[in-house]
Amino acid sequence: MKDDSQRAKYQKSLAKHGTTPQALKWNSFTSAASRYREIADAADYTGAKILDVGCGFGDIIPFLLAKTDRFDYTGLDVVPEFIAEAEKRYPDFDFMIGDYMNESYRLEADFIICSGAFNYKSDNPVELRKEVITRMFNQATSGIIFTMAGHSPQPAAEAKSKLYYADALEILRFCLELSPKVIFKQHYHERDFMIAVFK
Repeated sequence: MKDDSQRAKYQKSLAKHGTTPQALKWNSFTSAASRYREIADAADYTGAKILDVGCGFGDIIPFLLAKTDRFDYTGLDVVPEFIAEAEKRYPDFDFMIGDYMNESYRLEADFIICSGAFNYKSDNPVELRKEVITRMFNQATSGIIFTMAGHSPQPAAEAKSKLYYADALEILRFCLELSPKVIFKQHYHERDFMIAVFK
């Protein structure tokens, strides 16, 4: 979900920070873990095929394993170095280099998950997010679960940040147009929210 300019930014971050959460633009592992935990708790993944869009190093896998050890997982990221590291860390799972934002994938998935890949600034950020959320929902057979930088009300920090902070209620209202079966949480972080949308 990162275009070429974003790929270059992440590669620069990787060169600076090494294979740490900071390379993925997380402040810390604790910060990343708070998002991973919400996604892992949002659904029963037992027996499911999971596609992780913008998987980074695949570090959501232990959080999924804490819930069940019966699932098929494919991690997708546009940064080749992230995929190489993910394959080292989690050799029993599948990973692919690819850009979900700009390419179509015919991968079978019960659940499509995404943590952090929506957070970069772009042209038409709201419409772009809605487009990708719709694509994820149409592809998944059971549902989608994602975290996104933002809150309601929309954080004032957005203007000076390198991240895009979405209006959580705007994204929630859009997801409710896709399905009435929605979970929404924003209690776990002051500038982040999680939405799960089920078929």
